[in-house]
Amino acid sequence: MSLIALLLLLIASGVLLIQISSARADENETMYLPLVLKPLVFELEAFPDEDTLFHDVTDIANAGDERLFVATRGGIVWLIKPNTAPTPFLDIADRLVPEDVRDWEQGLLSLIFHPEYTDNGYFYVTYTENGLHQSMDDLVVARFSISADPDVVDRESEFVILNVAKDHHRHNGGDLAFGPNDGYLYISVGNDEDPGNGKNLNSLKGAILRLDVDSAEPYAIPPDNPFVANPQARDEIWAYGLRNPWRIGFDTVTGDLFIADVGGATREEINFQSAESPGGEDYGHPCFEGSYETGYGESECKPPAPSVMPIYEYSHEVGCAVIGGQVYQGIAAPQWQGSYIFGDLCSGAFTTLNHDADGVWFAHLLGAKSGFKTATFGVDHNDEMYSGAYGGPMPIYHLILPELPPVIEETP
Repeated sequence: MSLIALLLLLIASGVLLIQISSARADENETMYLPLVLKPLVFELEAFPDEDTLFHDVTDIANAGDERLFVATRGGIVWLIKPNTAPTPFLDIADRLVPEDVRDWEQGLLSLIFHPEYTDNGYFYVTYTENGLHQSMDDLVVARFSISADPDVVDRESEFVILNVAKDHHRHNGGDLAFGPNDGYLYISVGNDEDPGNGKNLNSLKGAILRLDVDSAEPYAIPPDNPFVANPQARDEIWAYGLRNPWRIGFDTVTGDLFIADVGGATREEINFQSAESPGGEDYGHPCFEGSYETGYGESECKPPAPSVMPIYEYSHEVGCAVIGGQVYQGIAAPQWQGSYIFGDLCSGAFTTLNHDADGVWFAHLLGAKSGFKTATFGVDHNDEMYSGAYGGPMPIYHLILPELPPVIEETP
């Protein structure tokens, strides 16, 4: 097939092509490689069936067993068990910013189980609160405990780990991940619609935080956090220079961290942090969106501050908000193990990232689902991947990956 014919085919299917910025893992030199043009055949299988529907899915998780947990922006975490209709696992709708004034970026934002959940029964969420703890709109990170019934959380067990004061409704971030190598809790926090927060080390906003939630209450600072010896910085900060890191994800095998940072005027980007990193990376915002210099704040950005370039970026001609993302480590499609899979809120496109032996990143376009406003990804206890969307009612979907392995192909 000719390049022109292939382009027409992809455009007709609602998928546009772009060039991506691909940086070697060990340097900031940015090179441009074309997105692999051949669309791969993949399937989205409704889970558990077409009749199980949800509104505004924000996260999907497992507790190490056959159950799957689906968080919805309205404040309910639903439990899906085999051959059983979904039941509420946790309902904190009354603790959220009220629905009549709730912005579309507010609500129950994420969930995660403690690595030792089977022993301690701890379960963590982030949400924007209604003023119960402090001020309306604040971002709360809270721990709950399981009740005597293993399928229901004790609502009254809430223990607030962290409260981030907010001035605006949007750019909350709010994702949670436990480091597979260190057991610490990583929290993504957006810049609160203030670009200057990305460079402000005295603020917890526009950053990835790293907390030890096991050694003290509400938390301890890991002694090797990068700014513990800096009196001009918050000890909790692990990395900074971010705008709205809506979703972060670890490769559970390597320990590498992927940060999908939602852009503003120009670019969407995915950042990569090696498992060997000591932390402290500056991912560039607000001076950069992707590799594009924004011109923001001459004193803050001139000369350009050192920053880590993303491994992938795309323009708003293609999508509107990058949605990370999980590294696939399932057994159903072993040829895709180690591939980072992500989406976009507007385009409905699903894409994978891999790197070659030289550390150069490349992308495969899996395809797109029209009208699917991808909002999150998650995995079950077998590391098989699922995706949920904003809007609804609609199912969550199990990703059935194609047989073609992720290798660089010749562009037609």
